[in-house]
Amino acid sequence: MSAVRRLASASLLAPRYRRAWFWWGGSRFLLLLWSLQALPYFSRGAVIGDVNIYHGWADTMTGGSFPSSDPQWQYPPAAALIMLAPKLIAHIGIGYVNSFFFVALGADAVVFRLLLGQADRIAAETGREAHLAGVWAWVLGGFALGPILFMRYDVIVTALAVGGMVATVKATTRRSGERADRITWDLRGVLLGVGAVVKVWPVVLLAGLPGGR
Repeated sequence: MSAVRRLASASLLAPRYRRAWFWWGGSRFLLLLWSLQALPYFSRGAVIGDVNIYHGWADTMTGGSFPSSDPQWQYPPAAALIMLAPKLIAHIGIGYVNSFFFVALGADAVVFRLLLGQADRIAAETGREAHLAGVWAWVLGGFALGPILFMRYDVIVTALAVGGMVATVKATTRRSGERADRITWDLRGVLLGVGAVVKVWPVVLLAGLPGGR
């Protein structure tokens, strides 16, 4: 199994995907420079406000309280995990706000990797050239948003939702019969369920679950 995984990972580095990797890496590097103020961005101050709010909530929670009385807190309880996550790396000296950007970048990378892997898997199964429309939509659409992509926690929720959808397809193709049905929907349900308790919108993807699940 590990050899298969290594082979699959190697195929994603094939020359046919080089341009997608180049554009993702280049665009995200530029977004990160804007976010970190290494390059000027015309409206950074207008879009960074949410991260500063997350920072305040994280400080409140590490102090032993929960910001439920704050009228700006309009999120499911598990959103607290995302607000606290940057504190795990903030201690290296880059601060909470910059740490949040790197956490968001990591989630963005996960989505890119999942979409590229899905395109590669379908190409291998069908014997056709990989269709990268979804990959390019993510790369270019994310860049079009500007640094706000790294200044909201939605990209982290999106990674959970995309993971749930991709896991569904993988489980379906790898197993058969009743066991496939159970594993497929359980795995999808777990990932989408986690996404839903972090932010509500992924719950709509559960509409694809079969009756009784």
